[in-house]
Amino acid sequence: MKLKEKRIIKNIIAILAVLILMGGSVAFGVGYSKQITAWYYNIQVRLDGRTLNFSKEPFIYSGSIYIPLRDVSKNLNLDVTWNNETKIVDLKSKSMNNIIPNYNNQYHYNDVTNNNLQSLEDDLNRKYEEYTKGKDDLDFHYELLSQSGSIRIKMNGKNFKKDSTDWEKRDDGDFRDFAKDIVKEVSEETHKDSKLYVYDKNGKTVAKYEYDESKRKFKVISEYSDEVDLDDLEDEIEDKYEEYTDGREDLKFKYYLSGDRGNYIKVEMLGKNFEINSSQWKNRDEDDFQSFIEEIAEEIHDAIDDKDIRIFVYDEDEKGAAKYRYDESRNKFTVEFEHNDDEDNSTLENEFNQNHKLYTNGSYNLEFVYNVTESSSFVNIEMKSNSFTSDSSPWENRDEGKFQDFVEGIAKEAENQRNKDVKIYLYDKDNMLIGEYDYDEGQNSLRVEYEYDEAQILEEIEEELEGDYSIYEDGSDDLRFDYEISKTSRDIRVKMEGKNFDRKDSDWKDRNDDDFEDFIKDIAKEVSGFIEDTDIEIIVYDDDDDKVIEYFYDESKDDLDKEWEYED
Repeated sequence: MKLKEKRIIKNIIAILAVLILMGGSVAFGVGYSKQITAWYYNIQVRLDGRTLNFSKEPFIYSGSIYIPLRDVSKNLNLDVTWNNETKIVDLKSKSMNNIIPNYNNQYHYNDVTNNNLQSLEDDLNRKYEEYTKGKDDLDFHYELLSQSGSIRIKMNGKNFKKDSTDWEKRDDGDFRDFAKDIVKEVSEETHKDSKLYVYDKNGKTVAKYEYDESKRKFKVISEYSDEVDLDDLEDEIEDKYEEYTDGREDLKFKYYLSGDRGNYIKVEMLGKNFEINSSQWKNRDEDDFQSFIEEIAEEIHDAIDDKDIRIFVYDEDEKGAAKYRYDESRNKFTVEFEHNDDEDNSTLENEFNQNHKLYTNGSYNLEFVYNVTESSSFVNIEMKSNSFTSDSSPWENRDEGKFQDFVEGIAKEAENQRNKDVKIYLYDKDNMLIGEYDYDEGQNSLRVEYEYDEAQILEEIEEELEGDYSIYEDGSDDLRFDYEISKTSRDIRVKMEGKNFDRKDSDWKDRNDDDFEDFIKDIAKEVSGFIEDTDIEIIVYDDDDDKVIEYFYDESKDDLDKEWEYED
């Protein structure tokens, strides 16, 4: 979904309202004027079912809809004149036979009833139940919902997953024509814009389309593809958003994108020409800059669906300037932190680097470097390690309770000096976020927002695979699997435990080799999305726990090799 329909709703200041209403030039003498806030919602007006065209776009002010009088008069066969001296608008019928219209009949709101919607829904389920021009047929069930300005169409997939070959090998152009026929039919029947959301059989978003009824325009919002390359996306973002130009001075950025844990995309914006205490940063327009960041999140979300987005802004010295979060499930954009104050935090930063450089209560020492910034409402502390990674023994073997006490002590020290809430972000030496903590100054309590736990991550991967890859369906018989994930010294090992076949049976032998390898590669890429920069070893067993086949996925090359296969 889009973060905000911010280009549909525009807040403008209209100083000369009469100028807009008359659709022409008006000269004011001594009189009265005031600034008003008007709202544009792409308002349409129909006369006897026919959409009227206006020289100026209708808008809403103080609960009333304003439309150009000259245009309306023309459609009603009236002459309109404006007397600037007397400030009088004269309306005259062009013919004595002209009948004064019944405005209740001439202007009507096209209400879509539940019965009409149900009938249209039934038509869709009958006419568009199946898309047949891909590698495999895609089956759908439709649901319609009438919203204030549009019809929402839920196109629920019944027999495919978003990362399956069924979806990937459809004909893109044909499927878009299929989608266009659907939204166009709904819009023509309801006289409303249509928004089409395509879901797979697990309810995951696969594609989004829109149809503008007044412009007769079809638009592809997003289409899922597992071929999205973060490096390519990174280049696209940098080309488009290298420079922020809406402040008094331009801000320039270098971008880095990473998948982190797999459930969110991390975006690092490294400033190239400013420091957090410089005029370039201080003099930016905060609202415009947040809109700039929001557009970046929107662009990434369109390319990679079903993932949260976290954006970290740094100055040229790599000091934290701002943090933002987009929650995909709630369609919510949040400003977490922006450095705005002139407060000198170098003394507090030096104290932390001297007194809290080492955490020594675990089996291994953990070493940190601190960066402290401040906003009007809280202190922001970044703890960066130069000595350990998230999957190393020093981190894994720490005492969690004692380490959280260590972090709480840092937060309390910052709170005592600044009397503000404290946010602490912890990074390993690969600059991966492995901990996030909030300290509430009023309640004197530390809340653990997130701590990287590899065992928990592996459990989450198992659950994901059990949900999405429990059945292989492209052979003559279904093959069913349970999953067990473990970490070795060199890679991640995925054990696929067959539940309903023997390696000597036709169930296994009659599978399609290429399709099954695609299935395995999808699994490998799913795991790689959770744990980056790690190769994947996948071993398949039958229901007697005999090894059947073994694969190795090279993450850096995106390459799957079959290393061994049982031969009868």
